[in-house]
Amino acid sequence: MIKVISDENITSINTVATSIMALLKAKKFYFTSKFNDDVRVKPTSSLLELHRAFSTHEHHRLEFVAAPTDECKAELETLTATLYNLLDSKSRNACQKTKDYSGDIKPKLCRELISELEDMFIMGDIHLADIEEVYATLNKPVPKKFKGETLTQEGIEVYSAIRRAIYDNAQEIKADSVKHYIDIVNRIDPEDEFTTKKDFLKACLAKLSDISTIRICMAYKFANTQFQEMINDAFDSLVLSAAYKITEHYRGTNKKPSVDVRSIELGGKGFDLVILLDDQLLNARAIPVEGHFVRFHYRYIIT
Repeated sequence: MIKVISDENITSINTVATSIMALLKAKKFYFTSKFNDDVRVKPTSSLLELHRAFSTHEHHRLEFVAAPTDECKAELETLTATLYNLLDSKSRNACQKTKDYSGDIKPKLCRELISELEDMFIMGDIHLADIEEVYATLNKPVPKKFKGETLTQEGIEVYSAIRRAIYDNAQEIKADSVKHYIDIVNRIDPEDEFTTKKDFLKACLAKLSDISTIRICMAYKFANTQFQEMINDAFDSLVLSAAYKITEHYRGTNKKPSVDVRSIELGGKGFDLVILLDDQLLNARAIPVEGHFVRFHYRYIIT
């Protein structure tokens, strides 16, 4: 769950913003500055401007808040600080009009989250369900980079068949995957110098581009208890990707074609697969491009 857009937090944001609006209506507050004339603080004023007027950082203090009494000024300052903290203390979340935070603010906050979702997902701070919630709030589809391929009915049949055929080799593939990810982590951080997720992520992005790979490396590096589960998911994604690519070359119209996996041979760089879909024989070779048995790292040769 992304805390800033949780139902509980949104309710708190609405409550505090409503209190600020009531105070602004009851008392007259002004932005005052030595550069400009005094300007009334209104519900349409930017929350960020109001926050900075109370800020203790000198480079933000271009203007101040003037109030009828010290008590009501202190009350407004407390409410403003509370609302800003509920917004994760991030300037981009505070750019809306103060009155907007008393209403349906969730879509606007989701819009600001879009640019951060990938990093948060890679670092394990959020899950796919959280990303789906953000995009659902904005009435937009989830980008493919987060969800991967979507199988057709034919693809589901192929996926099930390949999974059954490769079952005996699953543990070998997973064990090789674990060794591969450990090797990647050791190459990226040989001196074990990156102690924070953000620093390690920056180092990963300089050498890798695949989200899944970086997520698993991150999980291993920071002893995430979900590491083995992510290895299992990577194996499932491997089979799913193979099924998706093979289905693309199926020329039949049968939604549930008969599937016969004739052979699967593992090699040092991938695997060979011979599969029969109805009467169509396909030979597929999966070759790792960036990694060993890693999702999205395959170049498929179909004949």
